[in-house]
Amino acid sequence: MEKKKLFSLGVAILLVLTFSVGYYIVKTNKKDSSNISKSQYQGLAIDTNAKKIYDEEALKKQVNKGDEILFEINCNKNGKFIVERSKTAEEEGLVGKKGVDLEEKYKKYGYKLKKIDNGKVEMIREPIKYKPNRYVLLCENNEIVIAKSDNNGSIFDENGNIIKREGTGTKIYSLREQDIFNIINGDESIQFDSIEKLNDGIKDFDIRYEMPE
Repeated sequence: MEKKKLFSLGVAILLVLTFSVGYYIVKTNKKDSSNISKSQYQGLAIDTNAKKIYDEEALKKQVNKGDEILFEINCNKNGKFIVERSKTAEEEGLVGKKGVDLEEKYKKYGYKLKKIDNGKVEMIREPIKYKPNRYVLLCENNEIVIAKSDNNGSIFDENGNIIKREGTGTKIYSLREQDIFNIINGDESIQFDSIEKLNDGIKDFDIRYEMPE
């Protein structure tokens, strides 16, 4: 009889211990899972915030006939920018498109939608980092211009001005589509380490200009 009581007591203690350990493990796993989920959520929030949105309402707006499409480049941290190039909504085939469609279309060039207002659609992107101390081709107000990158590969000084700017008189849209793509994206083919190579290279772009040595 005594053995049965001891056996029953032992079983009861074992069950209590098993339940307690099981409860602790489940509780701990839930807590860890909660922390992981929270951490993942916070990470996603950070990523979302890192994707800069200039005007959330503009993403819902529609491009109208006659609107001017402006492609801009940030020049410095103070908000200064240059107009790289421009076209009408009809020329770009954007009439009826919404802001979100524009971001999708031009993301390969690095543009974000800045705003849609008063007949203007503004797309903007960050400046390209070129190879240091190179003569480069870029676009300003639809004109191909020459600039000189500094030791850090920037073509803008601290005031947002283009370094050693030289106009060529050649319009960006007179070039071949691939050449336009290369200039906008800062391809290596539009970066030159000397004036001599620059003058030779721009002939391939049908740019009738020679920079004085």
